[in-house]
Order: sequence, then structure tokens, then C-alpha cells
Amino acid sequence: WYNYSTMYKITLKIGDQISTSDGETALEAIQSLAKPKKIMGKGIFTISNGGKTRTILMLPMRIKRLFYPNTLHILAKTLSLGL
Repeated sequence: WYNYSTMYKITLKIGDQISTSDGETALEAIQSLAKPKKIMGKGIFTISNGGKTRTILMLPMRIKRLFYPNTLHILAKTLSLGL
């Protein structure tokens, strides 16, 4: 019997601001991510599940989309591909 209940962990670093969150699914982890006060520059988005990690360099517009409620389920699926 394999335990599939590994947690997704997300880190978003924009300049000197670091936001972290975790959740049972990628969607829950993104939803619990705290919105930065200012999104002015590029950011480094890291998502990990178990032993697999994916790091993505994001432009400001893509970071802002992380906090739009209508696009969360699509972004969660896209960002967690390969994990």
C-alpha cells in the first residue's frame, strides 16, 4: 500500500519577500499562499511534492495571476506537471 498523501509545498520569492505555503493538493497550496504587498519584479516560484521539486522564474503578470480566483485550478494543474 503506497501513501499518496504527500504535501505540496510552495515558496514564492520576490526580491527580499518570501511567502511559503503547503497543502494536500497543489490547488490548496496555491490558495493558502499569502499575497505579497507589491508585485513589481520577477519572482522565483518553487513547488515541491515529496522528493520532487520544480523551480520557475515568473514575470510580474504571471505572479499576479496566481491570486486571480478564476485561474487557480488551471495554474495548479500546469505548475504541478511533472511532480
